Amino acid sequence: MPYERGRQSRQTSTFMLAADVRAFDEMLAPNIDGLACWSTDSRRSDRSVTIHESLGDALTGEAQAFLRLTEEKVPTGPQVQYLPTEVVGGSWTGPRVDPETPDAFICAGRLAFLWFPDEAPDPIRTRFADLVKVVWRALHAVTAAHPRSTPEVVQASMSMDM
Repeated sequence: MPYERGRQSRQTSTFMLAADVRAFDEMLAPNIDGLACWSTDSRRSDRSVTIHESLGDALTGEAQAFLRLTEEKVPTGPQVQYLPTEVVGGSWTGPRVDPETPDAFICAGRLAFLWFPDEAPDPIRTRFADLVKVVWRALHAVTAAHPRSTPEVVQASMSMDM
C-alpha cells in the first residue's frame, strides 16, 4: 500500500492457539470495558454489525473480528482487526503438525489497524491511541516469553496507564 499522508497503521502477524486467544481476551477484557467492544460485520447486503461480549464469541462462525471504540454502547471510530491463526489441511497437536497430515500448514493470523488521526475528533483520537496501546500490551503479555512480560506485570502496567 502506498504512503498516504497522515496515515497511521500497525500490523503484527500472530500464531495463537485457542488457549492463547482466550488468554489474550481475558487480559484485554478488564481494560476495554466501557472503552471498546468486539464486533463482526455481516456478509449480507445490509452490512449489519453484531456486538459480542468477547473475542471468542466474535470468532464463533466468523473469519475475523473487530475491536471498536464504543460511545453509549454503539461502535464508533477506527477499528482493530483480528484474524485468527488457521491450520490448513490438518490439525495442530502441539509443537508440530499432526503426522497423519504431513502436508498441513499453519497460516498466520494478524492484529492490525489503519486510520487517519487527523480526520478523527480529539476524543476519538485520544481514546483510539489508548486502545491500541492496551491491545498490543495484552498481545505481548500473552505471547512473549520474557520474565518482565508476565501477564501480572503487564496487567499492572496497563492499569496504571489508563
